[in-house]
Amino acid sequence: MDIPVPPPDPSKLAASLLAADLAAQPADMQATLRYLYGRVAIDWGLLEIIGVETRPEGDRLVCRSVEDGALRSVDRPRELAWTMQEEDQFVTELKAILNQVARP
Repeated sequence: MDIPVPPPDPSKLAASLLAADLAAQPADMQATLRYLYGRVAIDWGLLEIIGVETRPEGDRLVCRSVEDGALRSVDRPRELAWTMQEEDQFVTELKAILNQVARP
């Protein structure tokens, strides 16, 4: 007798796939993608910025999780040569991709 297996939760499956893809990238690309994911979280109201630290390796946005108050940091690597307009475009594109992944 076959035991029915429930379908995977789409959000958990998407998160798992995105995490695996991120882990497969070179370190500099991982840092860039983590920053973009952090910017999306800020734009979507999941994180709120409570401070900015300027450091030699890049800017650090010190954030608080809106859900549980936990502190998080979003590091912007210094070597990113984007204009603010380009950065905003990349964030907008990532939001569109994540919206597509999150749809059932």
